[in-house]
Amino acid sequence: MKKESKEFFYEDIANDFEKIMNSYEVDKRKKLVFSNLIEDSIRGKTLLDVGCGIGLFSAIAEKKGAKVTSLDMGKALLTQVSKRCNSKTVVGSVTRLPFKDDSFDIVLATEVIEHSSNPAKGFAELVRVAKPGGKVVITVPNRIWIGSLFVANFLRLRPYQGLENWQKWSTIKRLSKKNKLVIEKMFGFNIVPVFYFPFNGFNTFMDRFGKILGPIMVNIALVGVKKRF
Repeated sequence: MKKESKEFFYEDIANDFEKIMNSYEVDKRKKLVFSNLIEDSIRGKTLLDVGCGIGLFSAIAEKKGAKVTSLDMGKALLTQVSKRCNSKTVVGSVTRLPFKDDSFDIVLATEVIEHSSNPAKGFAELVRVAKPGGKVVITVPNRIWIGSLFVANFLRLRPYQGLENWQKWSTIKRLSKKNKLVIEKMFGFNIVPVFYFPFNGFNTFMDRFGKILGPIMVNIALVGVKKRF
C-alpha cells in the first residue's frame, strides 16, 4: 500500500470503524483523557479534536460543555462525527492544521500523530494552534514496542493498515521542549500490547506505575501547557 493511501486508510473504513475498533482500548483512553489528562472543567472552552475519527472523544467533550471542533482527513469520517455530536467539522491534516496560531484552549490528539508522515511536524502544529497557557493532550504508541506491530500484522491480528510512525519517550520529551510545551503530566499506560482478556486486568493494574515505567510501556500519555511567551 502506498504511503498516500495509508494516510487515508481510516477514511476508507469509516463506515466499519466502530465494528473494527477494540472497544476496551478505546474506552480506556476515553477515561484516561477526560478523568486524568483533562482534570479541570472544560465547559465553555474551545477544544480541537485532531484525528477525531468517528467522533467518540468529540462527543464526550461536547457533553461536558466544550465548544468542539472535530478535524480529520476525510469527509466519510466527519459524516460519522455528525451523527454523534454537533461539533464543527473540518477536513484537514495534523501536519497542516487549517487554523490560526493560538486558536484553542485545549488541543487533543489521541493516537494520531503516529499515523502521519511527519509526527514531529504534527506535534509542532498541535502546539501552534493552542492558545498561550492552553493545554495540548497527546497519546501515542511507544516505538520500543514497534516489533509487536509487525508480529500482529504478520499474524493478521490487527485490522489496520495505516501509517505507523510510533514515537519514543525521549522523542516526545524533546519535541515538548523544542516547541515550548511545558509538561504537566507524562506517563505510560499498558505494559503489554494485548487488549483482550486476561491481559486487560494486568494492564490496568500496571498502569498505576505509569510514571516510573513510562519509558518502557506500550503507550505514552502527555498533557502540556503552551508557554505564554
